[in-house]
Amino acid sequence: MSNFDLVADFKRAVAAYGGNTAVWASDRELTYNQLDQESSALATWMQSTRKSADGLLGIMLPKSTEAVISIIAALKAEMPYAPIDPSWPSPRRTSIFEQSGFDILVTRKRMAQFAQGSTRVISPDGDEWDNVVRPAETSHRLASSAGDKDLAYILFTSGSTGDPKGVCVSRRAAHYFPDWARNEFQIQPADRIASLAPFTFDLSTFDLFSTLCAGAAVYLVPETTKMLPSSLSKFLQDQRITTIYAVPSNLGLLSSRGLLEKRDLGALRTVLFAGEVFPLPLYREFAAKLPKEIRYCNLYGPTETNVCTYFDTSELTETDAAMPIGRALPGTSLFIERDNDTDSEGELCAIGPAVMSGYWGHGADGNYWTTDENGDRAYRTGDQASQRDDGNWLYFGRKDNMVKVWGYRVELGEIESCLLGIDGIEQAAVVKVSRDGAFGDSLVAFVAAAATIKEDARGILKICKSNLPPYMCPQQVHFLESVPLSHNGKIDRRKLLAIAEQ
Repeated sequence: MSNFDLVADFKRAVAAYGGNTAVWASDRELTYNQLDQESSALATWMQSTRKSADGLLGIMLPKSTEAVISIIAALKAEMPYAPIDPSWPSPRRTSIFEQSGFDILVTRKRMAQFAQGSTRVISPDGDEWDNVVRPAETSHRLASSAGDKDLAYILFTSGSTGDPKGVCVSRRAAHYFPDWARNEFQIQPADRIASLAPFTFDLSTFDLFSTLCAGAAVYLVPETTKMLPSSLSKFLQDQRITTIYAVPSNLGLLSSRGLLEKRDLGALRTVLFAGEVFPLPLYREFAAKLPKEIRYCNLYGPTETNVCTYFDTSELTETDAAMPIGRALPGTSLFIERDNDTDSEGELCAIGPAVMSGYWGHGADGNYWTTDENGDRAYRTGDQASQRDDGNWLYFGRKDNMVKVWGYRVELGEIESCLLGIDGIEQAAVVKVSRDGAFGDSLVAFVAAAATIKEDARGILKICKSNLPPYMCPQQVHFLESVPLSHNGKIDRRKLLAIAEQ
C-alpha cells in the first residue's frame, strides 16, 4: 500500500467537505460527494474491464468535469492514465496510441475511431457512461494494492526524435508536489483555484490534486475565456478566484490586454507561475496592476521533475537582473555538472521524490541520467544553472539550445527583456536564423505592440544597439498581432523560426 496517496487525501476531503463544490465548469458543478461517487463507480468498472493488471487508461477529452472524474477514477482503480488532447494533430495522437496500447480509452463518440485494436472505449456522451457512473447499485468494492513506486500517470511531451515521449510518474511522485504546494500555499476549503493549464501539462497537477485534497474548488476556465485576456480577467473577478497558476506568457497578456485596472481582484491572494522565464520588467508591470497583498512565486522544473525549486518574489532586490528560480523543495537535492572546473554554471541535475521513474518504453536508460557524489541517480534537466551565495538558484537557459553568434554565447531571454523594456511592446521573442554565406547567423526579433507605440522597427533596433553588445542586437524586427504560443502557452519558437526563414 502507498504511503503517499492522493486518493486517501481526497477521501479525507470528501469526508470533511462532502457538500462543498469540488469542480466548477461552465456546464456543470460537482460537489465532493458527487465526484467521489461517480469516480468510484467508474473506477469499479475500470477494474472489471481492463485486460491486465498493468493496462493503461487513455483520457482523450476536452477539459471538463468528465475528464476530472476519469482522472480521479484512474487513481482509485490504480490504473495508470495518460491524458491526450483531442486537438492534437492526428499523427501525434496516433503515435501515442501506438506506444501505449491502451486497455481503455475515455473519449467522445466522434473520436472513438482513433482507438487501437482491442481497446475498450467509453464515451461521456454515450448511453453506457450514465449507466456506469450513476448505477442503481451504489456500493463499490475497489481492490487496493498499489505501492509508492507503481505508475500513476504518463505525460507525453515533445521528443527530440519527433515522436512524443512519455514521462512516467509514480504514485509517490504524483503525490509529492501537490501535497507540498497545498501546505506551502495554504490552500483552504474556501479557496477557488483557476485551472488554466491543459491536463496534458504538469501545471495542472497543482490545479487538480492540491485543490481536491484540500476541500477547495477547482474552476475549469473555458477555452474561449482563456484565450481572451479581458474575458479571463473578468472571469477571475466574477468567480472570486483566490489562486492562479499559469505560464508567464498568459500573465503577460493579462497585464497588457486584460484591463486589470478595471477589475476588482480583491479575492486573489496567490499567483504562481512556471514553464518559462518571466522577464523582470514584465513581471513588475503585471504585479503593479494587482492588489499589493498578493503572494507571487516562481516555480521551476521540467515535466520530468514537476517542480523542484521555488522562489518567493518578495525576495527580489533592485540588483537582480533576472528572476531566480529559487531554492530546492524539501527532500530534493540539486547539483550541477560543469564542462570544466572553472565554470560557475553547469547543467542542473535533480534527485528527489518528484523525479520521474523514466520514459515510457525506455525505463531509466538513455543520456538523461547521471549520479551524484554518493552514487545516487539524478535526472539531467538540460538547463544551465548556478547557485548564489544566498542559496537561490539562477537559470541561464537550455544547454542544448544555447545560441552562439559570431562565437559569442547569447541568451535570447536577455534580448527579449530589453525589447520588453521598450514602451509599447507587449510581447517579444527572438530566434536565431542560420544562414549560408559570408554573413553568418543572424538574430530576428518578433514583437507584439500596443497601438500607442512610438517606435518603428528602426527605432527598436536603435534602442537595442544602445543597450546590448553588437553581437546581441537583432538584425530584423517583425511586428505581429500576437506572438504565437504553443498549446501549453509557451512561445512557439519553431513557428517563429519558419517565419524568419521565409
